[in-house]
Amino acid sequence: MVIRRGFRFKLKTLPRIEAVLVVMAGHARFVWNKALGLNLDRLAHGLPIVWYSDLCGLLGLWKQSEEYGFLAEANAQALQQKLKDLDRAFADAFDPA
Repeated sequence: MVIRRGFRFKLKTLPRIEAVLVVMAGHARFVWNKALGLNLDRLAHGLPIVWYSDLCGLLGLWKQSEEYGFLAEANAQALQQKLKDLDRAFADAFDPA
C-alpha cells in the first residue's frame, strides 16, 4: 500500500514584498495569456505558431510600447520563463510521438 502525503507551505513575507510578488505574478499571467492568444489566433487562421525565440523579441517590443509598458517593471527572467513554459506546452501538444 502506497501512502501519499501532501504538504502545504505558506510564505510569510512583508506586505511590500507580497505586493511586488503579486504584481510579478500578474505580469507573468498577462504575458502567458497574450502569447497564448496570439498563437491560438494564428492557428485559427492556418498560420504557424510563434515559438519562444520570436516571442522573446515580441516581449521586448511589448515592454517598450505605451500600451504594455507596465511589463517593464516585472523581472525579465520571470516573463521569459512563462514564454518558455508556453513553448513547452505547445511542443508537447504538437509532438507527433
